[in-house]
Amino acid sequence: MFGKPFAGQFDTVKKDIESGKINMDEKKKEEQKTAEALLAEKAADKEVSFAPGAIDGIYIYHTAHKQGPAEELIEAIRILHEEGEDEAEKKLYQVFVRPRETRMISMIDQLQHHIIDNVDKYSPEKLLSLASRSISSANTEIVKFGLSLMELVNFSESEDFRSVVVTLAKDEEFTLFALYVIRAWKDGAYITFGLAKRLLSWGRIHAVHFLTPETQEMKDWLIREGWYNEVIPAYSALDAAEKGELMKFLEKDTFSDEDVKGVEGLVEALLDEGPVRGISVYPEKDALVKRLTELRAGGAFTEKTDQLLGAMKGSKA
Repeated sequence: MFGKPFAGQFDTVKKDIESGKINMDEKKKEEQKTAEALLAEKAADKEVSFAPGAIDGIYIYHTAHKQGPAEELIEAIRILHEEGEDEAEKKLYQVFVRPRETRMISMIDQLQHHIIDNVDKYSPEKLLSLASRSISSANTEIVKFGLSLMELVNFSESEDFRSVVVTLAKDEEFTLFALYVIRAWKDGAYITFGLAKRLLSWGRIHAVHFLTPETQEMKDWLIREGWYNEVIPAYSALDAAEKGELMKFLEKDTFSDEDVKGVEGLVEALLDEGPVRGISVYPEKDALVKRLTELRAGGAFTEKTDQLLGAMKGSKA
């Protein structure tokens, strides 16, 4: 990755922000219109519509992560350096506009590996200029392309840059790609934690997965509510139990109603292994059964815990 030697090259992005070229409010309006138009088309075609971030989430959790051909994106990078931004942008629209339905998630690795392997051939200034232009696009996949370029450069010290990335991260269609950038920041865990608390769907699932808890507050939140999302809580259950240190949480002598509800909900989510594996691969399952049995005998938990204990004892290791 390019790293700090090119941190000063954020000037192009900064100028676009200050000049209003990158206007997040206007961008949101444009994207909303685009989304409404696409949804209308899909409804007319009787196609299935997806929640923001769902298609990328399904790719992450339910495919073999087979990468699609990235030659056309690599060609766009070549065009950028030989013919300029306008021509490169035209190429991007050829790649991503309907009806092709090309997804950036399936090409990100190949594109980034190519740039890293050929770093001496490319200008970081031109890459950043194209990135800043791309993240202001009304096409969601082109925005993700821009974030994918930004991931290769460390701009964590620029407040303007951070603001743009965090703003995009709050839209669950872009959370995953923004987190690829945020994870390299010194305070990335705190930014990710804030996003996880704010978001409720696929964005929360990705944020919980990326989160490396650095405080007890983060760990306790994972146990009490971080496992919950509006998609399927099972997606985050194992991450929450392991990162939140569930067994240490259960060492307490007293538990609030919030604690009990959180633990019981988390265990229930671990038991739901429909979309992903949970309790069957949780390394402390036996210790969990023993501790919950003790707590239930002491009257600390509810009748729901009896049902959960029965399910855990009957589940396969």
